[in-house]
Amino acid sequence: MATGPQRELLDIFRFFPGISAASDVRPVPGGGVLLAMAFDDTAYGTAARMTVEFIAASVRARRDDEHIWRCDAAQADAFVRSANYASQRPMGAARPIAKLSATPLPALLSHALIGFEQEYDALAVSEALAVSKAPAPHLGVWANVLRVIGDDGLDLRDLGTRAILAKRAVRVVVRDLEAQGWLKVEKAANARGPKTLRLTATGRQARASGERLAAAVEERWRRRYGAASIDRLRTALAAIADTVAVELPHYLTGYGPGDGAITGGPYLAEEPGPPRIPARGEEWPVVLRQSKAGALPLFALVSIVLAAFAIDYERERLGDLRSASTLLPDVVDEGVPLERVRERGVTGSGRSTPERHLVVVVERRRRGAATQLVYPTPKARRIRDSYPHLVMEIERNWQAEHGAQTMAKLRAELALVDAALSKPDEPLLDFPDPMLWFQRLHQRNP
Repeated sequence: MATGPQRELLDIFRFFPGISAASDVRPVPGGGVLLAMAFDDTAYGTAARMTVEFIAASVRARRDDEHIWRCDAAQADAFVRSANYASQRPMGAARPIAKLSATPLPALLSHALIGFEQEYDALAVSEALAVSKAPAPHLGVWANVLRVIGDDGLDLRDLGTRAILAKRAVRVVVRDLEAQGWLKVEKAANARGPKTLRLTATGRQARASGERLAAAVEERWRRRYGAASIDRLRTALAAIADTVAVELPHYLTGYGPGDGAITGGPYLAEEPGPPRIPARGEEWPVVLRQSKAGALPLFALVSIVLAAFAIDYERERLGDLRSASTLLPDVVDEGVPLERVRERGVTGSGRSTPERHLVVVVERRRRGAATQLVYPTPKARRIRDSYPHLVMEIERNWQAEHGAQTMAKLRAELALVDAALSKPDEPLLDFPDPMLWFQRLHQRNP
């Protein structure tokens, strides 16, 4: 009689192109399994073999032969979870193969956000050099932390809901900003009482610098692109942001330093509402929107609308928007040299985020080989191939929801900004790294 892990793996392998039907999974005493694997002689087969080898090594399965592994019960359960994660079984329906007819809306939003941040960084450095002082905080550190802590302090328990940060993110930012000397944590007289966050004198200076620089860059944009154009852009962004039922961070952020998912994935199911509450991780705070977005800084409006698009993308269970738009278009079935994707976060160590999350696999370094090749896993191919159709599909849905006129204005004004920011020799990413600002918590230089 088939065991649980045996049944699960046999089913998973049906959603794993490249694994041959000749493969066999047999139960062994104690609840484990013996995997006798066979792979197609194709690029899919190569990727499947490397993925299985990566999973087997990560669960410490015993290798009996070249393609035969033995797992005990605990290893078998871990193998099932990882193989399912790398396969196409838990994913949403694949979209038809399509070609992009224009720059995707999230790419235009991303370029605007990155361009704003780059100008903020440059202004911070130039002002610091002029007056011989350290640059201001990273834009994300100011927007997501310093901005929400007033002179009277803030209850530590309220930071997550004020900034819309998961608990794991709160722990990191408090630890790092306290270590840097910008923040102190005051304990209540009662050991079980609330802790209060207070900015130090240096922290208050950093908060003031961040606010001033963000306003200065927005004013520069009004002069450069025209006040009327920026006002139209703000109006279109605010119209969309006001329809989002929940508050979102003012600067695009992931669930935590090692997790770029906007709301932390689908651990808790979406609540269709109204109001619609997105699927989310257990630690992601749900705060219903109470005020209009029109008064927010321009970069915050861009970030909120970009995050809303990413949430709509992720609800289709076809991967995250960042991987789909910045990494996977370059990862072809036949493999791509590691050097081509290093700047997209693939290191070849097995520990980088795309490798740990089984998005790509990297071949072992071979003696005499000029490079290592990077291959997409089965789920990565579905993410990559579905991306063009899905981003256009969501934009069409937004046109129906927000109005064709609002969307046309948004596209037109973003396109003007994008044309001015465009540098052929230094292309902007089509989606920012939502984890980068965590690294800048203790790096004051941009």
